[in-house]
Amino acid sequence: MEITNNQELHSPSEFLRLRSSTIDTYEYNTLYFPSQFIIDYLSNTTYLAKQLFVSDGSLITNDISAGNLDVIAGGGGTGGAYSSLSLGTGAEVYKTTVGTQFRFRSIIGDNPITVVENVNDVTIGLSMSGFVTGITNVGSGTEIYRGLSGTIAELRSLTAGSSKLSIGISGNNIVIDVPAIGTTAQGVMLGTTGPAIYAGMSGDNLSFRRILGGTGMSVLQNANDLTISTTARNNNGVNLPGGSGLLYSGMSGDNLAFRSLTAGSNVTIVTSGDNVVISSTGGTPSTGINIGATVGQIYAGLSGTDLTFRSVIPGYGIAISEVGNNVLIDSTLVDGAQGNQGRIGPQGALGPQGLQGFQGFQGFLW
Repeated sequence: MEITNNQELHSPSEFLRLRSSTIDTYEYNTLYFPSQFIIDYLSNTTYLAKQLFVSDGSLITNDISAGNLDVIAGGGGTGGAYSSLSLGTGAEVYKTTVGTQFRFRSIIGDNPITVVENVNDVTIGLSMSGFVTGITNVGSGTEIYRGLSGTIAELRSLTAGSSKLSIGISGNNIVIDVPAIGTTAQGVMLGTTGPAIYAGMSGDNLSFRRILGGTGMSVLQNANDLTISTTARNNNGVNLPGGSGLLYSGMSGDNLAFRSLTAGSNVTIVTSGDNVVISSTGGTPSTGINIGATVGQIYAGLSGTDLTFRSVIPGYGIAISEVGNNVLIDSTLVDGAQGNQGRIGPQGALGPQGLQGFQGFQGFLW
């Protein structure tokens, strides 16, 4: 072996410094210094002396096993390769050595950890987007979040305010429940009149009366409400046959429509309570007429705006009287009372000549 700079050694420290920059061929029974480069031409491998040692005169693998040498480059042959070791208790970066190649695990960042490979280093960072950076109470109720204590967020606990409320934990849930309310709870009806819906307590239950539909009413139970309606609506109307001037017109929506009454000439129509009063206002009658025979006519004619009628005058044996709305014509003769006058029988032929024909009939009694 030679010192490459051909300088004379004056002290051990200088000798170590100079030898640290040399590259020598590995030889048995030779003194090697720390940081000295050594080439094994059999395996074409370059080693680095780790400490001051003397080769044991056997294989280079013995010096490697003894921890005297580190593999720097090359490999193969009988020299083999060195291995590496991960220190500490964390995840191991060093995985294995293949030939003369040290293999290390890659570092991958898992959210929110980031790993950035630079030219000469690797930057491991923290992405704040993956962290909760603050807590706040929302809404207008009682606040659950109290604040931070160091790095710990403090939340208020839930406490039941009375025996009528219970709060418990079930797995990942907080259960707020109302136990049996007991008989201390009551209901009350508002207002001072009308039927009461609330009936009272039945054990722990509030009791309410049912709502039933009476005549013309129906009560329908829905999911969240009751519908109360009338069933008394008339679907239609009808005019009775036999006349004109029909009053019923038809349906107008849910309403029965009737025609109004309009007064014509000499007629008035007014409402009076539940009644409609139809009255005549007078006027001039056009005429009158007698029917039947041409003698004994009752209707005499018009006198201004009045209809005039002849009066009926009773003759012999006749009596005329008014009975209510009637005129009563009656006979005043007694049958057979004048039977002795039958001798005048021949005069019976004169009977048709007047109202005294009754005397002619008496002739037959002879």
